[in-house]
Parts: sequence; structure tokens; C-alpha cells
Amino acid sequence: MYPTARPLQKLSWAEKTKNDYQWFKDNIEWCLQTSHFHSPIGAGDRQNVILGLYNIYNSRFPSSWFTHVMNPYSTENKKYENWGAKVRPQNIIRPNIEFLRGEYPKRPFPYSVVVKGEQGYNNFLEARKKKVFDNLSQHFINSVNQSMGGSQSTDPAADAAPPTGVDSQQTPMPDELTNEFQNGYKT
Repeated sequence: MYPTARPLQKLSWAEKTKNDYQWFKDNIEWCLQTSHFHSPIGAGDRQNVILGLYNIYNSRFPSSWFTHVMNPYSTENKKYENWGAKVRPQNIIRPNIEFLRGEYPKRPFPYSVVVKGEQGYNNFLEARKKKVFDNLSQHFINSVNQSMGGSQSTDPAADAAPPTGVDSQQTPMPDELTNEFQNGYKT
């Protein structure tokens, strides 16, 4: 199997389960081949791969990875191997993994907030302003309909129809609408 030859994904359930679930086995094999689970320390079996990744997670890197920095001239003379810098373990992988492990169960939905500039906030304010304006217009229509006590039309069908505005008890107040809009706004 070649890493670029991903098994077809749009198949019926019957096709996926035939031949003793061969489609699932092919997908697992493809995922393993494309995950590049080769040993970071050198060629080896899976146990060495996992141990190598664990060492990287704990900031224990093989010194052979840094010979191009510590001995750029590839010399045997120790005099030319002395450099002002040392390779020090700087843990950049572990804090991120620990953060994700701790935060993932706390997030019930995969929503995230991304600020892409001032235009996103302006869009939010404009949408909120339009929503409040529509709400106030509806309150105004409801109050006019209540004060008129019904329609003045001579058409009996128009008298039987409900007024165009929604009942004032069903229309939320603008401050309630603003809070609801702020909590449920999605772009």
C-alpha cells in the first residue's frame, strides 16, 4: 500500500464490511503509514518509536541531532568544537500537550473565538444594532395596534386576520434581546 493511495471513503456500509471488514483494516494501515511513526532516534521497532517520542515529550533529545550546530566543521579536534552556546532543553512540546489534555474535556462544543481585526467587531455591532432596531420597530407596531383597538379596514377578511405585529408579551424587551444576542452571536 502506498501512503498516497487512501482507500475510498464514500462507500456503502455493505462494501465497507465485506471481506471481514477489510476496508477498515486498509484505512488503519493507511493512517499508520502516513503518520510517519518512524523512530526519531533511528530505525527501530514501535517500542523504540514510542520511547523516543516519550523522551522528546520530556525534552531529552539525542545529542546527535545537534552535531551540525555544535561541530559545524565536522572536525575531530576538540579545539574547534568549543562554541559559546550549549544545547539546553527548552520544553515547548510538553506544555502544549498538557494544556490540551487538561482543556479538552472542559469544552463541550468545538467553538472558538478568533479576532481577525476590527471589521469583525464592527460587523457584530452592526448586526446587534439592526436586531435592536427591528425589535423596537416591532414594539412600536404592537403599541399602535393596541391603541387602535383593531384595524379600520372595510374588508371583513382583513378584520378577521390578526394584526401584523406580534403580541407584545411575546416580543422581548431590547435589553433582553441585547444580552441574548451577545451570548448567542456567531459569524
